[in-house]
Amino acid sequence: GESAFKTMNTSFGWAKRPMMHRIGDIKDDLPVTFIYGSRSWVDSNTGFHAKYLRHESYVDVQVVRGAGHHVYADRPEPFNFLVQRICDAADKDDVPPIRTSRTSINLTKEQSSPDITLDAVNSQL
Repeated sequence: GESAFKTMNTSFGWAKRPMMHRIGDIKDDLPVTFIYGSRSWVDSNTGFHAKYLRHESYVDVQVVRGAGHHVYADRPEPFNFLVQRICDAADKDDVPPIRTSRTSINLTKEQSSPDITLDAVNSQL
């Protein structure tokens, strides 16, 4: 991970060839999920811009409230749940339907609907 990051970036952490310029070249049937922390220095608008550019594809943008850039360290429970959900869907070759609105997933395992916000669950975790 770290060596790939270093290879793809200049010395200040800027991308040598920003993926945003190539995101439209990704196959339409490849689902993409962005996970951001609400307090991260990385702007989540990039994920929403990717969603706009890939309007015929599944693009999900998750913003985990209370997490910084290192979501996995700041909020491991919601991060792990999101990654597990993504992996489970990939294992089942289950591409979710395309969503055109800004939505988030539920972080409770009892719910199967992906269309409710994180806010209701963040207080539980």
